[in-house]
Amino acid sequence: MTSYSDFTLDLIESQFGIRNRLTELFDVVEKIQWSDWLQNYLNIARELPIKSEKARSEAIVYPILVELRNLNDKFFTIYSGDDFNVDEKLGLTGECDFIIAKDTGSYNVNAPIFQVVEAKKHDFDLGIPQCAAQMIASKIFNEKKGMDLDVIYGCVTTGEA
Repeated sequence: MTSYSDFTLDLIESQFGIRNRLTELFDVVEKIQWSDWLQNYLNIARELPIKSEKARSEAIVYPILVELRNLNDKFFTIYSGDDFNVDEKLGLTGECDFIIAKDTGSYNVNAPIFQVVEAKKHDFDLGIPQCAAQMIASKIFNEKKGMDLDVIYGCVTTGEA
């Protein structure tokens, strides 16, 4: 095992004892009023050839995360494309598209991490186990820093779904 992208859901279940299941995440989802800036930006992005995961991350996902940060009084920091080598023996190494952590003003990835986001080109089946492995690494990372969160969120997106 060498990186997050090598994980499968079966391997995550057997190695970490985490059960794979579908469940409702939220009871109520409120609509958010997006800024004109984000709407204009996404309209421009729609006109461009977004063919790679990197392009999706930059043109769609990152602006949405910035918007969410602004709507939440800059409570969190967005780390983009950082290496997140938490435990080589467990295979919890590699790059994360985005890591969301409480804003401490730190240049380095800081704890507590509470969400990871993986932008996949077209294949959720590849993104879900990779994101799950990154979530496990986030929990271990937080614990090593003396912070134990009850919940860590993860997200896989194609930029359209």
